[in-house]
Amino acid sequence: MKETQSWDHVVPVLLACLHQRPDMISASELEKLGPSDWQALLRLATDQRVRPLLHHRLRERGLIAAVPTNIREDLSGSYRRNTLRILHMSAEFRQIAIALQAEGIAVIVLKGLYLASSVYESIGLREMNDIDLMVRRQSVAPAAEILTHLGYRPHRPYVLESDLAWSHHLTGHVKPGGTAVELHWHITRPGQSYSIDLEELWERAQHVRIAGVDVLALCPEDMVLHICLHTSYQHRFEFGLRPSCDLATVLHHFQDDLDWDAIEERTVRWGWQRGVTLALYLAQEWVGAALPEDWLTNLQPQGLDTTILATARDLVFTPRRATRELSANVALLIERSSSLKHIFRHLVRMIFPSASLMSKAYGVSPGSFRLYLYYPRRWWELVQRNRADLLGLFRHDKTLTSVAEHKNILARWLETESRVLIIK
Repeated sequence: MKETQSWDHVVPVLLACLHQRPDMISASELEKLGPSDWQALLRLATDQRVRPLLHHRLRERGLIAAVPTNIREDLSGSYRRNTLRILHMSAEFRQIAIALQAEGIAVIVLKGLYLASSVYESIGLREMNDIDLMVRRQSVAPAAEILTHLGYRPHRPYVLESDLAWSHHLTGHVKPGGTAVELHWHITRPGQSYSIDLEELWERAQHVRIAGVDVLALCPEDMVLHICLHTSYQHRFEFGLRPSCDLATVLHHFQDDLDWDAIEERTVRWGWQRGVTLALYLAQEWVGAALPEDWLTNLQPQGLDTTILATARDLVFTPRRATRELSANVALLIERSSSLKHIFRHLVRMIFPSASLMSKAYGVSPGSFRLYLYYPRRWWELVQRNRADLLGLFRHDKTLTSVAEHKNILARWLETESRVLIIK
């Protein structure tokens, strides 16, 4: 992983700059960095999607003068551009929220936009790709129709009944010059080990004002758990440091108002101990997320295996294009430890999924002959989505193999029942 190694030496610098404690790094330490070090730090912050936050931390701690002029201007420009982008997204959100509310559709603002506008110290500190909104299941169809009336079009064709059956959000809707909008009806996909009952999230949701519109957001405790779920179970730490920074910021923002007993109760009841513990442990270790003393130990008394911690660290600091582009299905195919029998069985399951899965994916009755006409479409989509990884498989790409092994180790651990593990 040559690109990863080129910035390994500045990982501690970035972590110290982003840490909640301001005394983790000094101006004299920054002044020791050479031009190549600063370029590596800039590349790392870009890949981790924390450039605006890095600029803010350096300024608020009086360290910006220790940054070379060209790097300072680069970081400052990133902050300004991100601020303008989030303001533009906020204007889009306002239009959408007003249209939804006019039809009596309640909406919960998830993750990015809520964090940027209501939790971070400034709206431009948190990078984000899209606007995540959650409506009740029965409101998905009218909400999607409202997006259509506003000029938004789906990234891909979809059958609503099919998506409702196997997913928790529609494909992104976008209009020219606009931001993608993801319409959720749940935060977990059905049939997963981490799936939960949704209604209690709505009951605990709190009123917030975003872009001049009164909407809902998850309560702080559920917000913490949702960030942990999203970064661990759903995306296997593919989003770099940003979720750790989110957790640290949420915990700092709400501080003594958080009900940690409630967080622990829900974590155990939902079976999220491993994902929540790992996400919070890394956020505490890397950026100083403020957790109650011994809270992680009480949740998972024996802690985490050092192999799992090292695996998560490697995935976080592996370039995003290597981790995000490798699907879980292809990862299982290219793991070095996989036997030919294992590879063949998994390949067959990929190419010939069950009738029920095909029915959910394409909205065709499992008993209909037409279902079999969708298999060629399935094969074509598999090739289109995974062709780069499949080429890497045949070329014995070492980076790809390493990422696959890390993803598989973490996936197996997250899906396994709790067992005795030790932090060292």
